[in-house]
This record gives sequence, C-alpha cells and structure tokens, in this order.
Amino acid sequence: GSAVGKLVQEALSGPRAQAFREAQIQAIRLLAPLEQEESLKVGEEPRSLLASYYPLLDADGAVSGVCYQALDITQRKKAEAALLAATSAQLAAEGMARTKSGFLANMSHEIRTPMNAIIGLTHLIRRDATEERQRQQLDKVSGAAMHLLAVINDILDFSKIEAGKMTLDPTDFELETVVSNVFTITGDKAEAKGLEVMAELSSVPPRLHGDGVRLGQILTNFMGNAVKFTERGSVALRASVTHRDGDVVMLRFEVRDTGIGLTAEQQAKLFTAFQQADVSTTRTHGGTGLGLAISRRLADLMGGKVGVRSEPAKGSTFWFEAPFGVSTHATPAQRHDLPLPPRTRVLVVDDMEEARELLADMLTHMGARADAVDSGARALAAVAQADATGDPYELILTDWLMPGMNGTQMWQKICALPLQHRPQCILVSGSLSCPADEVHAGPFAAFLPKPVLPRLLQETVARAWNELRAPGKVPDAPPPAPKFVPGMHLLLAEDNALNQEVACELLRGMGFTVDVVDDGLAAVAQASVRHYDLILMDIQMPRLDGLQAARQVRALPGHARTPIVAMTANAFAEDRAAALEAGMNDHLAKPVDPDQLARVLARLLPRAAHSGLHSSMPSPAPSPELLADPGGLLAQLETVEGLDVEQGLRSVGGNLASLARLLYRISVQHRLDAQQALALLQGGSIADAQRVLHTIKGLAGTAGLHPLQTLAQQAEAAVHAWQTQPEADTSGPLLRVDAALAQLARALAFLSPDKPAAGPALDAAGLRRSLENLRALVASDDIDAATAYADMQAAVEQRFAQEAQALEKAIDDFDFVGALAVVDRLLTQLPPADTDEPPLPA
Repeated sequence: GSAVGKLVQEALSGPRAQAFREAQIQAIRLLAPLEQEESLKVGEEPRSLLASYYPLLDADGAVSGVCYQALDITQRKKAEAALLAATSAQLAAEGMARTKSGFLANMSHEIRTPMNAIIGLTHLIRRDATEERQRQQLDKVSGAAMHLLAVINDILDFSKIEAGKMTLDPTDFELETVVSNVFTITGDKAEAKGLEVMAELSSVPPRLHGDGVRLGQILTNFMGNAVKFTERGSVALRASVTHRDGDVVMLRFEVRDTGIGLTAEQQAKLFTAFQQADVSTTRTHGGTGLGLAISRRLADLMGGKVGVRSEPAKGSTFWFEAPFGVSTHATPAQRHDLPLPPRTRVLVVDDMEEARELLADMLTHMGARADAVDSGARALAAVAQADATGDPYELILTDWLMPGMNGTQMWQKICALPLQHRPQCILVSGSLSCPADEVHAGPFAAFLPKPVLPRLLQETVARAWNELRAPGKVPDAPPPAPKFVPGMHLLLAEDNALNQEVACELLRGMGFTVDVVDDGLAAVAQASVRHYDLILMDIQMPRLDGLQAARQVRALPGHARTPIVAMTANAFAEDRAAALEAGMNDHLAKPVDPDQLARVLARLLPRAAHSGLHSSMPSPAPSPELLADPGGLLAQLETVEGLDVEQGLRSVGGNLASLARLLYRISVQHRLDAQQALALLQGGSIADAQRVLHTIKGLAGTAGLHPLQTLAQQAEAAVHAWQTQPEADTSGPLLRVDAALAQLARALAFLSPDKPAAGPALDAAGLRRSLENLRALVASDDIDAATAYADMQAAVEQRFAQEAQALEKAIDDFDFVGALAVVDRLLTQLPPADTDEPPLPA
C-alpha cells in the first residue's frame, strides 16, 4: 500500500536508509528471516508496520539479495494499547479495594480498642456514682459508644463484601431459631415503643439448608429498620414458599410495618452504600444506611434479591427472596399438630386484628377449631354462649394488655361464671416485662411470649393440656411425691458450687448417696470407674458440656441404659430436644421443683420408690424453729423486693439458713461475676460470658429471684445473638443484671458477716467437740458440714485465722478430703478434752 511504498522510498533516499540497510545486513548475516516493528507517518497519520526481511540464495547457496515485506498493524497496536490501559485500570481498582479494605479494618481496630475502654470505664464509674444526674449522663456516654461500635461493625462488614472476602457457610438450620434470635435482638426497642410484633412461618419447611446466619442478618436489618421508623402500630414478619423444585425451595420473606413510609424518590436511594432516604432521616432516626446495602450484597451472594414496596404515611414492606435447600433431616410433616383431640374448640382474644387472625390461622393449621374476638367483654359472652350450647371451648389464648379489660381481669371474670365446663387459659403477651405474678394471679395454665412461633405454641399448649387432669373441673391436688429406699448411688455433674449444694441437699434428703463432679470430663471419668444408678447432668459446663458428656457416658461399658437426666437453666423446647437427642432420658429445668424431681427419679428408678407415701422432702412451710427465729430472719427476707421466699424455700427443701446463705452468695460472689461478663465479652470470651450469665440465671430461679432470672436470661440471649449480630446491644442487658445484683446486695445487707450476731462463747473443749462433730460430717462427705461450720466459724477464726480461711474454702468447694486434713491439723493444736482452759471471747 501507500505506507509500504513510502517506507521503500525512505529506505532508498531518506533518513531511514541506514536502518533499512542494517536490517538487510543482519538478515544476510543470520541467513534467516528477520521481523521487526517499524513506525512512520503517512501524511500526518502515524502508522505501525511489521517488516520482514528474507535473504535470497542462488543455486550455489550464496546470498543474491534480500526480499522485503511489510504488514500494516496500526489497528492491532491500538487494540493492544487499549487492552493494556484497561488491565492497568483494573489492577489499580483492585489495589484500591485492597487498600480500602485494609484501611477500614485497621480503623475498625483502632476505634474498637479505645471504645471498649470507654464502655468498660463508664460502667465502673457508673457503678460507684451516687447522683442520679451523673448516672444519666454516663448512660448516655455508654449508649453513644455502643452506637458507634454498631456503625463500625457495619462498615467492616461492607468492607469484607467489597473486597470479596465475605463467604457463605451453608448448614442445616431451624428457621424458628433464626427468627427467634431476630426477635430477641429487636424485641426491647419494639416493646419500648409499644409495637405489636407478629410472625407467620407456618407454610415454610421448618428445617432448611443454607446460611442461616446471613439470613438472620438480613432479617435483623429489615426488622431493626421497621421498628426504628414505626412509632405506633405493628411490625410483621412473614415467610412463604414461592416455588419448589425437588429439595430446593424459593423462599420470600417480608417485613411489613405501619411506619412513615417512603416516596418513590426515597426508595430509589435504598440498598446503596452510605445512602439514606434523605438527609433528615439521619437527623431524626440515626444510622448510616449501610444495613440495607449489606443486605443487598448478602442477597446477591445467596443467589437472591431484595426490594421494597412503600407509600408515604402508609408503611413499608421490605422483602427478600432466595433459594434454600430443604434439610434431608427434616421430618416429612410440615405442620405442628396440637396435642388436643381433633377439632378441639379454641378461642383467641386480642384487640389487634392482624395478631388474632394470625394466631387463629396458626391454630386452625394445627387442627383446632379456632374462633377470635377483639375484647374481654366479647370473650365472656362467647365462652358463656359456647358453654350453654353444649359446645364449650377447651382452651383460651388471651392477650395481656388490652383496652378496657386486660387478660388477667378477663380470665378472673370467666372463672367466676357458672360454667358447666371450664376451659384452660394461656396468657399471651409481647411485653418482656410481663410480671410473673400476673401469670399466677389468673391463675393461667401457661405464659406464651409474642411473637407466637409454631413450635413454641405447640410446646406451650402441650404443657398446659397435660396439666389438665379433669376438663371442666378444678384440677385435683397433685399426688404426694414418692419416698425412696436409701442406698441408691447417684452422680451429679454441676460446675457451680451453689447449685451443687442445693441439689445435694435435696437428693440426700431423699435418701440418695451422691457423688459430685464439676465438669463433663470429670463425669465421664467418674462413670468409667464405677456404676451409678442415675446421673444428673448440667448442660453448660467447662471443658466438656453435658450433651457431649452424656454421649460419651452412653458409650461406656455398663452405662448403655443408665438413666441420665439433664438439669439446666435452658428450659426451651429445643433444649429438651437436644438433651433427648444426646441420649438423655429426661430434662428438668432450673429452678428444679423438688416434687417434679422426685417424680422423675421415681419413674426412672422404680425399684427405689415407694409410691403413695408422703414425700421425704421437708415442706416449704416454715418449721417451728424458723418461726421462733429471734432475729426475724424470715420476716426480713419477706421484705426483699423481687424475692419469692416460698419458691426459694421450696428449692432448698425448707431450710431457711440454706436459703439465706444462697441469697447472700448470689448478691456478693455473682455480682463480681456479672461485672466480669462485660469484660469477657469485650475480650472475645463469648462462651465464658454466656456461662456466667447462665449460672446467674439458674441460681436466681432456684433462689426465687424471678426478676433477676428474667434479666439474666435476656442478657444470655443477647450475648448469644451477639455472635452472629455484632451490632446488637449487649452492654444494656449486662448492666441491668449488675444493677439488679447491686440492689439485691443492698437489700440483703442484714445478712453480711461483717455484722455477726453475738453467739455463745466457746471454750477449748467446746471448740474441740464442735470440730470433732465437723470431722465426722466431713469424713462422710455430708453436706451438713457447711451448716455445722457456719455455726462455729467465728470461734475458729478467732483462734486459727489462717486455717479458718483454708477450711472455709475447702467446705465451700466440697473438697471434703482437704477439709478433713485442715480439721485434723486444728485438733492437734487444741488441748485434750479433759484440759481446762478459759472460754474464747465471743
């Protein structure tokens, strides 16, 4: 072409002639073709050529000339340049993403570290603050710090997604468990606003395969936003199957609220990083807008999509669709049948239309005939009419807080009606602060928290129905607890010393011999060296939990059929199912009711029980000795706010001194534990923090401290949820537990050993007799050693200060071997029994 011609002309006479000749010479020297790129201009246009030089040989092999060829490669060079520029830009973008991710992660660490110190120090200062205004200011500091940490968590999550480091972890999971955790996280704020929270999951397979953690994160973001932007009304979570192909289902989750709503322009800005509906949203409600952006990215990872439908002032519906597998371990049945006769008639009472319709539909889906009314007055009329027509209601589920007549008042009025057939009644409430005395005031058969989920509904109805001995009549008094033949040998695995003491007193009072270990590994080791008639196993223990320990015990020779009973503060249906799946025979929730414990032991140890005899356990009613207590201990305990003395006495077999010791040690020892829980959580020791709160929950229930038990349960749930939702508030529940324990310590100040009551003086001979009696108790591993030592502790401390401390610790830790050694040392330092010595000072 013209370019080639131009090149030849330049080669012959122009400035490129020298380069042209050198290329020819090199081709001749090599006796091989030579290729090289050359550039020139044709007019004003730059061109690129691929030039080839071929040496020509004659018949004798001598070089006779050079053949020159040129190919115009201008367009190819332009394409290569464009590709190189694009690759460089991509590498630069990836480098920028890595830099941003590293920067955000480093900034997150740099902010978290001082913020943890701020939160911890604020808590310590608040604990000692005396002025209410100071406490309020410190609460604001703590709240602001937790809010900032939540923002940092969102930024870090978004950074992981942007950098491609966020991966899915598909496993089998229970949908109700995920939804329950979501409501646990968002429930406090919904209750504070008085919002009705509902859930409908009945049409979805209960057990799925997928990333349940990320599903929970998306639903928590949706629920959190719905609660944030709704001042009155309701928030509802619905799940449904939109398509099914074999073992894969396309699920749609919708969170609908009655909040402020969104315009079309505002909706267009959603699901975009660092964007909110408008600037005023940040000023009014707070937040970064990252939650929805993260939800969209997570949905993309899961092969799904998110969206929103909304109108201003008419609320919003945020939705999420994604495919999930149906777990291969799921049961074929999709519905939870109620443990009631077919077509049992049930009445739902709730002033909110959607809430009562959801519950009635759920009951109908479970096989009941469900009717619904919107007030207590209509419920009274419906119950009376049904009874008069001979088609009475067997069960009523009533909301607690209703206008005009609340659930408690309604049920009390129904109980006063001249009915031929009286139904059972379950109290339903979305209020986490529903007091326990409301449940007992009815008395209601059970309490059911909102939002009502299918499995919990089934479990609650089953419990209420099984307790109904004669439908339509006042239930008969329960049969007397059985009495046991002495000699049966039990093993108790429990990591908390106070729980050990309570359980041992009950079991030994029934006539059992009890060995005690404080963790799962020790339980397996103990069971491997001897046979036990029955094993009582706590679930949450260090080193090896109760479920794993039960499985290992089952594999030991001779223990394939040994009865194993779980005793744990985890009282939910899934906890019982997990215990049974691990090979346990039964499940007892703490606080353990002595009569229920006796009935379970009698069923599992029939050859040791005498049926029809009076219970061997002391009555919870005060004994004459307690009524004659000169210090008025019983009267003082009854003034402690939040303490159910009757429940506490029942848990310790009626022993007032044991209850007093238990209460005091909870208020002192476990307040220190509660203060450490926040530090443990901030240090990453989630399991240790959960164990502390789990122990406080169980002990509070045992002692009859129901408000403290509820607070500890909420804090434990918050810590558990924090593992998957780091933005969840955990300091608030922990601080409430600590405040409750501080209040309890002040209320129990009269129990303080710093103000001991004056007791009779003990001379050396009296002290020797007391120590010899203590030695006999310690040598036989008798739990009464603790009571005996408490009566003589002051005298021992006056004469043997150092040994007294070691002896107290050994007895408190149930280290009877160590206690025996200390007692023997003390006895060698006392004069013989026939030696006179002045009395010790009181």
